[in-house]
Amino acid sequence: MGREPARGLLPTDIKSVACPLRRDLNPRSVAAESLTPLGRETRKHPAQQIRKLATSLESYGFVLPVVIDAQARVVAGWALVLAARSLGLAEVPAVTVADLSEADLRLLRLSLNRLGEEASWDRDALRAEFAMADL
Repeated sequence: MGREPARGLLPTDIKSVACPLRRDLNPRSVAAESLTPLGRETRKHPAQQIRKLATSLESYGFVLPVVIDAQARVVAGWALVLAARSLGLAEVPAVTVADLSEADLRLLRLSLNRLGEEASWDRDALRAEFAMADL
């Protein structure tokens, strides 16, 4: 017998959710040059991807922080760090995950990178989105 998914929760209700918020997710500025990848770079980031991310950063700024561990190793967002460096940005927003073991950090990194690959595009909806954006 599982719990119902929580909907419309207020911040004060968060402790009652099956997967409670366990860490501070408020980003802080971190020196871009101080960041290193966590473990091996298992994803390849071609120059074209870094240029696209840099263009996005120039257009919109950071809309998501990178995820780092307590040693300033990037768990998620390494390509964003590379794009920020390519633009000469001194700092990037980051949230720190300090409560996981080394093995769990590596599994989290792989999971975050892999999960998006299982989605597919709805071409009709994508076409409609571009039309609404006048692209």
